[in-house]
Amino acid sequence: MKKLNDNAAIEKRIDMLKALQSNWFALLFLILGFFAYGLPAVDYFTAVPGDIGDARFNSVILEHLFQWLTQKGTSLWSPTFFYPFRGVLAFSDNHFGSAFAYILFRSLGAGREVAFDSWFLVGISLNIICSYLVIKRLGLNGFSAAAGAFAFTFALPVLAQESHAQLTYRFAIPLAYYAFFEMLETKRLFPFWRVAFWTAVQFFCSIYLGIFLIYLLIASFCGVFFWSRASNFFQEMRVSIVREPIHKKIAFIAILAISTIAVSYLLYRYQSISASYGFKRSPSEIMATLPRISSYFLADHSRLSSWIGGFVTDIPMRHEHQMFFGAGIWALSIYGAAVAWSKSEMKQLAKIALFTFVFMFLFTLNLGGISLYRAISYLPGLSAVRAVTRIALVMLMPISILVAIGTQQLWNKIDIKNMSAKLVFALIIIILLGAEVVTYKIYNTSIAVWAAQQTALKNKLTMPLTADTILYVSGKSSDPSFVTELDGMILAQDMRHPTLNGYSGNAPPNYLDPSPCTSFHNRINAYAKFQELPLAAANVLAARVMVVALENCEHEPIIAGSGKIAASQAEHIQLSLSDITLDQSFLKTKLSIQNNSEADFNTLRSDGPALRVSWRFINEKSKNQELNANWEPRQDMALTIAPKTSASIDLLAILPSLPGNYQFQVSMVQDGVEWFHNMGMKIVSTPITVTTTK
Repeated sequence: MKKLNDNAAIEKRIDMLKALQSNWFALLFLILGFFAYGLPAVDYFTAVPGDIGDARFNSVILEHLFQWLTQKGTSLWSPTFFYPFRGVLAFSDNHFGSAFAYILFRSLGAGREVAFDSWFLVGISLNIICSYLVIKRLGLNGFSAAAGAFAFTFALPVLAQESHAQLTYRFAIPLAYYAFFEMLETKRLFPFWRVAFWTAVQFFCSIYLGIFLIYLLIASFCGVFFWSRASNFFQEMRVSIVREPIHKKIAFIAILAISTIAVSYLLYRYQSISASYGFKRSPSEIMATLPRISSYFLADHSRLSSWIGGFVTDIPMRHEHQMFFGAGIWALSIYGAAVAWSKSEMKQLAKIALFTFVFMFLFTLNLGGISLYRAISYLPGLSAVRAVTRIALVMLMPISILVAIGTQQLWNKIDIKNMSAKLVFALIIIILLGAEVVTYKIYNTSIAVWAAQQTALKNKLTMPLTADTILYVSGKSSDPSFVTELDGMILAQDMRHPTLNGYSGNAPPNYLDPSPCTSFHNRINAYAKFQELPLAAANVLAARVMVVALENCEHEPIIAGSGKIAASQAEHIQLSLSDITLDQSFLKTKLSIQNNSEADFNTLRSDGPALRVSWRFINEKSKNQELNANWEPRQDMALTIAPKTSASIDLLAILPSLPGNYQFQVSMVQDGVEWFHNMGMKIVSTPITVTTTK
């Protein structure tokens, strides 16, 4: 009887272990991720992940899609910001593939901020669920698959992108990867319809991640061929699809065609709009965001691992290079990679995952300015992919598989009858993976801050809006321009009006900052020039604009000039100095600018360098009197001077370090274009004496 009881106890423990490896463990990891990061990131629906920059921009795009579905007259590709420019949705990600969750919660009555938080949490949930199902289908047990899925969803590079919520939805990556892996392993072409479908979904969630997913699939393809050296691969694939039933062939062709056409249309729209506006990324900008070896040590927001990258001090755009996966993830993935040379049944999967990661690592690595990636960055469309470091979010697919393999190998080393040891091991893995997430320094912004921004703006509206009103918010000189732009975008969106304000990954040509002393006419004029509209049409648009000013300007806001300063105007500009004082190491003076020409003199330029003041000190004993020598200091001006009138500005110049008699000379310049004194304007000059050294 005792023996029977002992056997029953053993069987009960085995059943418990099987339950431990079931889908319930995935739920446990999901709950851990939610309470360690997800809910704290949204501060239990009282805050929004990230700052008041990109988070609010993503909110605007999601709200635009909601309004497009629920209101008549809204253009899909031309939201109400950057008005009246067209096609501005293609200036950045569009959220076509992920907006369903936001639209659902907005339809249920949630406000835009709560709907945004819900959308964010749905994305996290889909990521861990889909990656768990895929890793389990690859042959891993439930516990190991859950560990790998947790790594895929909550690795440090993912958390570091909390300000870029457009990168949240990655659930299609594991689904496309698994279909592709199945196709390669079985040498059947039929699963490729799922590859095409899920790749298309990822493109519609984020074009960035869609492109990186293509890199992942190419790397996986190379990995299978490197390790298996399959012969007659393509022949077997062709034969396999011929053998499929006719209804499967029709479905295969239909879904493949629809997915291809959908992605092609999306990329065509982006390419055509980009070409019409002349958008380009410079090679140097792309090189600055290519991963370096040091990038994989950076985790500045981790309380546990930030010290590891402390030695890295000379990396540009450091915030984009946060690619340290986490100590636990690295440890388990390295152990999983070692399985590739063992006798484990998982060795083939480990080999392919390892090769895939190494391929992507080497392909994108910037080693002292040398990179394989640079060769393809010149291809049409790929030059728009600026932040290549975000490929870490896709690299996590092979890394998460290696984490799962490493976890399973360790799990298998423990006697299945030793329930306590298994539970202790499971707890260690949870702590190893969860510690980085629990101690991560979350960055979010209170919803109250979002609301306060809008309340301040609405209080500035002193008159009712007409049906055709165009809103324009001019900001405070102390605020970054993107804050003002987003303030205006949300105000206009909430009030169902277009706005001249705009913020995105790109901007229309000649779009000057919304500073308090810059006129909204500059944006109207930029559009008129771009569209080659007559002055009368521009004036009609300008008459519809209502300015919401957060800070008053001391003078009339400036309307920018265009192009190179004309010599015929430069020669009629007269400078004079007054109220000169020498105070310790500085010379203070008032510079008067008289416009004797027949046209307004605008120091601001919409499509080129602004007009600026410059000065120099010439030692009266020096023989170096070259006309264009030693004009180094610059001072900006914000002036529009009407014909036959003048304006003045204060100058503060650092005195020469050596005592002596000098001529203090002042001129004007349009940098990169011409000096005014070379076009006929007289340099103003006054003698000064420097009596003491600094």
